[in-house]
Amino acid sequence: MPFNKPDITQLSALGSSLGDVYFPQTTLLLPFDGTNSATTTNDLSNSNHAATFVGNAQISTAQSKFGGSSLYLDGSGDEIDLGSSSDWNWPTPSGASGDFTIEFWHRRTATVAWASFFSTYATIGAAGFIFGYQDSTDKLGWYNGTWYYASGS
Repeated sequence: MPFNKPDITQLSALGSSLGDVYFPQTTLLLPFDGTNSATTTNDLSNSNHAATFVGNAQISTAQSKFGGSSLYLDGSGDEIDLGSSSDWNWPTPSGASGDFTIEFWHRRTATVAWASFFSTYATIGAAGFIFGYQDSTDKLGWYNGTWYYASGS
């Protein structure tokens, strides 16, 4: 009996009528649902941020973890620009207070020096942030005035 991957819209929480109790704290939720080669997506969080596709970033139906599509970045100047927002004033490992979580699935098919996933750098320059993956260190990292890296893999 073959297993068909469920569509994310078919999933529901069981055992609670509350759903995700942390959803009100979610400031960005980009499902990257859409048709092949589309260059727009919607923020499904209550914040309703604009996400601008940069370079040849696009929706792809060739690969997906949930639903039938995903974001495709070829590693050459592509990213999602999130613009300026106080929601991006993240704490830093060097002492700013507050917890935050970034959650996503990432599938690499090639080695690049630095792969930027999303940023505000294109819109607001040095006052923004960049979040991505660096092959030479095999680490996720973000920049908001200083480079910070998550622990190694």
